[in-house]
Amino acid sequence: MQEIKLKAWGEEFILNNNSGKLDRTTQEVGDKASPEALLGVYDKLAGLILDKDKKIVSNGIFLGPLFSVERGTAEVHKDT
Repeated sequence: MQEIKLKAWGEEFILNNNSGKLDRTTQEVGDKASPEALLGVYDKLAGLILDKDKKIVSNGIFLGPLFSVERGTAEVHKDT
């Protein structure tokens, strides 16, 4: 299992590539996307997201009315 750890909004998250969603996310947002943009698109694809304690983060938490993606750029707002 390929995993990637990333830090977004000061928190650590773990993503995996079991179903190729991480690869598809990278293709959609581009190589230079922010961790927040990567996390938002991965969430949109319903990828498995774990917190630093390896607890599952509910899908959709990073998708809100302020989420928008354009090729290579993205702005993601996490609901708090």
